[in-house]
Amino acid sequence: MKELKKKLLPPILSLFLGTIGNSFFGTLLSLDLRELGFSNLAVGGIVSIYYTGMMLGSWFLEKKILKFGFSKSYLALVFLNILFIALFPLSGELSFLYFIRFFLGVILGGIFVIVESWILLLAPPEKKGEAMSWYMIGLYSGSSLGQMILGDTTKLFPFNILIPVSACLIGMVVLFFQTQTNDIKQAEEPPKLSTRTVLQLAPLGFFGNLLSGSTLSVFYGLVPLYGKTLGFSTHEVGLLMATTIAGGFVGQLPIGRLSDRFSKDLVLMINAFALFFISIPMLVGGKLPFVVLLAIMFIFGILAFTLYPLSINSLCEKIPSNQTMSAVTKGIVAYGIGCVFGPIVAPFFMDLELKEGLFFYFLLNTSLFVLLFGKRGLTKLS
Repeated sequence: MKELKKKLLPPILSLFLGTIGNSFFGTLLSLDLRELGFSNLAVGGIVSIYYTGMMLGSWFLEKKILKFGFSKSYLALVFLNILFIALFPLSGELSFLYFIRFFLGVILGGIFVIVESWILLLAPPEKKGEAMSWYMIGLYSGSSLGQMILGDTTKLFPFNILIPVSACLIGMVVLFFQTQTNDIKQAEEPPKLSTRTVLQLAPLGFFGNLLSGSTLSVFYGLVPLYGKTLGFSTHEVGLLMATTIAGGFVGQLPIGRLSDRFSKDLVLMINAFALFFISIPMLVGGKLPFVVLLAIMFIFGILAFTLYPLSINSLCEKIPSNQTMSAVTKGIVAYGIGCVFGPIVAPFFMDLELKEGLFFYFLLNTSLFVLLFGKRGLTKLS
């Protein structure tokens, strides 16, 4: 595993740095739009358009990535990410922000396909769960740090642009100066993998990605508004977000190792059950002391943020290795579908009279997955 970590360090470190900037900017954008008077649905829409771009980017960039290799494709996408972030100050019109955010999503989709395929192709079968855990640790620790640097001063130009641009630029430089001996380039197109085949072979993995997307996109885009509804300051919102993501960070390795030891489908289903139950006390989150709220959200983060690596591993282990990138793409598309619809549906729950309406959404969302796939997942016990 030591040699594997050495091979995976450059892309994961670069992803970590880039995620600091994107995480910081995404949350700040949601807060700024809210302060400008846009509705919850408008804020949810900009989150949704971002993930629509991600879904389409993962779908259409797959062949280009295979042709040019992971390193060159990754560097090109990070450069474009920096360019589009730098375009934000040109206009405050909602339509312009939707346009730019869509193309940032396209870029994100390509980056996810590259790094996840890179990791799953390099890792041996018995270490894929742990390898994906290291990837998620890099991703979520960057997200958490991005939330921690939120503050009132960062709302002023140019700070709100320089922070994400600088972080992404450093990440690009890190990968640029690393050896490319572990790069993967494929001249021949792999056999076509249909969505129908994926649904037949790995339904839990596919719909687990859907659940993950519809949970995490709402967390990133709308939980900041939930915190504001409860009267939290910008710093407290950042702390709430960072604590939840930190839970996802802490949960990666132990749950990843469990999925290597036991059935990935079983671990995924138990995770979903637990997420359902931890959402229940959040229905009265506004009445809880802030410290207790942080503790519950930490556990929520452990469960919510490990859904994706469990799901993508469950999907990919049932697909031939020469179709790994196509399997990853299908998983990201499922994740993207959840990301698109989650931020559109969740605001209707937020507009309920109860302040905690957002967690009705999380509760119902998870219960649907458990009801539909609980029996299939728990048969893995036998």
